[in-house]
Amino acid sequence: MVTPTGVDTITSISRRVIREEATDVFYLGSPFTYRLFRMNRVVRRGGLHIESRFIYQGWATGGAFYGPEVLNVEPSDTEISGAWDWKEYYSNVTLDQRSLIRADSEYAVANYVVEQCELAKMDLRDKIAYGIWSDGTNYKAIDGLYEVVDNGTIDANYAGLSRSSYPFLKAQLDTTTTTLGMNAMNSLWDLASKGARAPTITVSTRANLTRYENLLQAQVQYTQPTAVVDQTFANGGFSGGWYRGQPWIVDEHINPTGTEGLLFFLNENYFELVVNQNGDFEVGDFQQPTNQFVIVSLIYFAGNLICTNPQVQGKFTALTS
Repeated sequence: MVTPTGVDTITSISRRVIREEATDVFYLGSPFTYRLFRMNRVVRRGGLHIESRFIYQGWATGGAFYGPEVLNVEPSDTEISGAWDWKEYYSNVTLDQRSLIRADSEYAVANYVVEQCELAKMDLRDKIAYGIWSDGTNYKAIDGLYEVVDNGTIDANYAGLSRSSYPFLKAQLDTTTTTLGMNAMNSLWDLASKGARAPTITVSTRANLTRYENLLQAQVQYTQPTAVVDQTFANGGFSGGWYRGQPWIVDEHINPTGTEGLLFFLNENYFELVVNQNGDFEVGDFQQPTNQFVIVSLIYFAGNLICTNPQVQGKFTALTS
């Protein structure tokens, strides 16, 4: 039996006031994923897989010589290619006819179909964000930062190449420091810096940002930049701090199990979020089964996260205090 909303004069002639905006109390948001989509997103047409060339060794010939000396002019082989597979994600929008006719009202505060599509895209972005922070356990997931910023402990290979044979694929890891301190941070940052190539961002759990801020208060050496030097950091609406003149952000997608040990120094110049142009959040046509009053659409993403210089990335793995 249907229960009417009007049980007296007031409830019979009045309607509920419903806010147009829905408050998100579930999705955490991933500032690093936000930055990747804003700064490092590259759309490619397709191909068997994604490949990138590495210049991994210097010229074998050339140099100083004297007079009529016979010179070595043999060709040099300095490059090798790495490869990444396309990774696929989907979200579905499933609408039954009963919900559609009930939502089709002059009193509706939102377009039901449009809102469901936007929510599905939001959920898909969140799943991609967890993929970006994955460790390779699920081979179907994006090649995540846990396996990218690694020295062979999690994955002996990267980009289809052996990390033992090609040491430039090994990131800089600190697996022994348990108490966060300035000396350990400075040392790891320096290890991840090669020439002018230094990390561009620090990403950690909230607990480790708090530990860092406590260090700064004790040593009275924290200097907040007088102006925001990183607009992507500011525009994303994410809070954080600064270390060595670069932004420090908290990403809730790090270690969803609750362990607080991880802290990353990342050089974003060597990351690309490669997106297939035919899988860039493509929304398919709604289709109806022959035996149900239901319509279904699928939203499709195809891409992968690639790092072209793992040796300039750093990670703490054992922080407890």
